[in-house]
Amino acid sequence: MAGTTTHPEAFRNTVADLVDSTLSTTAKLVFRLSGTAAAPGTAVATLSMANPAFGSASAGVITANTITSDTNATGNASPVATATLETGAGTVIVHTTVAASGDAINLSGGLTIGAGDTVSCSSADLRRDAMTTKTITRPLSHWLPDIATRDEVPINWLASLSTRIKAEIPDDEESAAVIRGLGACTVSWPHTLTPKPSNCRPRLPRCRPSRRRSKPCCPSKAESRRPWPTNCASC
Repeated sequence: MAGTTTHPEAFRNTVADLVDSTLSTTAKLVFRLSGTAAAPGTAVATLSMANPAFGSASAGVITANTITSDTNATGNASPVATATLETGAGTVIVHTTVAASGDAINLSGGLTIGAGDTVSCSSADLRRDAMTTKTITRPLSHWLPDIATRDEVPINWLASLSTRIKAEIPDDEESAAVIRGLGACTVSWPHTLTPKPSNCRPRLPRCRPSRRRSKPCCPSKAESRRPWPTNCASC
């Protein structure tokens, strides 16, 4: 699924000019190894930009003024993969990808720069065009190739899965990422049952009444004429 989000030209000009003013007076274009805006890769070559770095925006586009070459590049063993526009203090304002062709910045002469080489930039512009967005959907098999043969995975594995997924999602898009189709998922685990306390009470000895009968206190016929003791009950 793809969609298009548009902004009025005046607003796009405002955003583009804001990038230029934020770069301030000592902006730099830095070619780097693989990294992100929050954690930029190792710097390979640093080119100084003019003051101001860009001209005024038109149709959402700002074009760079003269960019000074780096005549003594640090060099790299791995290919250059990214570039940043940053302030003189090193604060990254723009982070973009680099390739030999067909990318935001195209680096001719190879992506590997030797120590002491000269790196130059003939021209550059920054566009704030209407944005086209596309929803990327990937199956779990992208990160877990044998998912079709698995009936279950350890719950601790979910943390590892999260790390793998987030490594492929740009930082500014991570908050919108979701996992779908969880309705059929279940979580199970073996539970140790605690022995149930006994409800039995200790058996107490039964008390039986004595078979001996107490002597009645009622007077016999022979004694019926005598007064009854005061502690006798009537018979």
